Amino acid sequence: MISEILFRAAGEDIEKRKLAGLIAVSTDWCWPEFMAIKSKERKWAIKTLAAAVTIGDGAPEILTKRKEKL
Repeated sequence: MISEILFRAAGEDIEKRKLAGLIAVSTDWCWPEFMAIKSKERKWAIKTLAAAVTIGDGAPEILTKRKEKL
């Protein structure tokens, strides 16, 4: 689900698509590993994922805090 949200938002941007693809193939990772990714697209990914959050759905704190700012 995470990678699909990012992939759809990435459009034709190669760097964003790379990040979505990395997440798609990293099925053994959870939120701590995703949040540790060093990428220039990290802020974009957090903002994009935060927009899909529903408060109370168990999303990581970094996304719920960002959602509250949107």
